[in-house]
Amino acid sequence: MTILSEYRFLVFSILPGAVPAMSSAAEKRIASFGMQTRRWRNRFQIRDLYVGEPQAGGRHLMRVAFYEPRTTPGITVQVANYRDGWSSLVWCLSKDLPGRFISFTIGSADDEWPAYKFNVHERDRHRHVSLLRDVDRWKFWQEGDPLPEEDVDSYKKRRSIDRLNRESLTRLAERLGFPIQDDRFWDSTGYADFFEEVRPEPRRSEP
Repeated sequence: MTILSEYRFLVFSILPGAVPAMSSAAEKRIASFGMQTRRWRNRFQIRDLYVGEPQAGGRHLMRVAFYEPRTTPGITVQVANYRDGWSSLVWCLSKDLPGRFISFTIGSADDEWPAYKFNVHERDRHRHVSLLRDVDRWKFWQEGDPLPEEDVDSYKKRRSIDRLNRESLTRLAERLGFPIQDDRFWDSTGYADFFEEVRPEPRRSEP
């Protein structure tokens, strides 16, 4: 069983640079959010962040990792334990740094509320395509100019679930140079940088 088949909900982002530069920029941004964190380095394993799918809601402590995949040296993959993959951090980094930032949300038909998305952020460009199931219907949405690697003809299919799904997003990632079906993509070439939110100790009142 591969990581892709084992996880029914995967959210990750591709950052256009080496881990030291990307994680340093992220550390500055995280600090600007007023969030206290601890940082450490270790081999990347996605189960250190979540198993099956990230926890819903935002009340749990944040944890995020930045690593270089064995299949694609020179880039950084960001994985967080937020259900949106910490999309706001990716958006901020795309304003701070040059290059193309790509995020994927790959759900499963077995989910109660399936979600399939990808986003592209550049300083002068934004692209978004998504398919979400809301109550009793699917909602398909796109904005921005398509990437050359996209299969835009599929967006015209009659059945919404045939327009964007786990298989089509996997193919798109492969065309973009990210072989996410290969478990080596989910393994780091060296140590990954981890950040974990630390809640400050409450102040004790004077006796």
